[in-house]
Amino acid sequence: MLRSNQKFRVTIAKKSDDKTFKDAISSGIKLVNKHQRNILRAHNSDAEIALLKGCLSSIDIEPLKFSNFLPGSLEIFGTKVDQDIKAFCETPKLVNRKCSSINFSWNSGDRIKQILLKYISENCFEEYYDGIREADMDFSNSKFQSRELFRAFIISAVSDVNTDNEKNWFVVVLLDPYHLVIPTSNDKAEHIKRYKQAKKYENSFRDIYKDEFKNIRIVDEEMFF
Repeated sequence: MLRSNQKFRVTIAKKSDDKTFKDAISSGIKLVNKHQRNILRAHNSDAEIALLKGCLSSIDIEPLKFSNFLPGSLEIFGTKVDQDIKAFCETPKLVNRKCSSINFSWNSGDRIKQILLKYISENCFEEYYDGIREADMDFSNSKFQSRELFRAFIISAVSDVNTDNEKNWFVVVLLDPYHLVIPTSNDKAEHIKRYKQAKKYENSFRDIYKDEFKNIRIVDEEMFF
């Protein structure tokens, strides 16, 4: 587990961490930032969904009141978070259903960046910041009447530019089951309450859901360069 005094980088993740998952792509496919290059032909509905190596680890950053640790398997079973994770693992393309862009120049922009840098390098952030999206992970609510807490942060990019094989990619870099990355502006007390509860947990996504996630492609950060 990782706490706020430990900096996580996907580039130093042990290879053995992902033995239960598909082999990470480390060569052969290269992505570019379609937003910087005005590449618009790749369709989101056909996007390839992947997980950035390391994104299933959990972190606790006390100064930012952020944690994405999970309770034990018995405690989480049947909860909204449990249902949404299983729905995503069964149908990964659900992640592109409701995505929104992030304005890093607004008040929470620096906070979001600090948390993302626990999972991606500074170089990756600078290259793709305008392709980072917040995705609503409320998959188990078929009526979509209200937004729940669970969010994912993804990088939208494209491979094989200007070829017949051009493809859009959504790479999940951070999972935020308690909506703690971007605070709710009108309810600071509720944010702190959720953080204090999450801080008690000690399990990562890999700890609880290694079997569910094993069929989703894992990619290395070098794929972005």
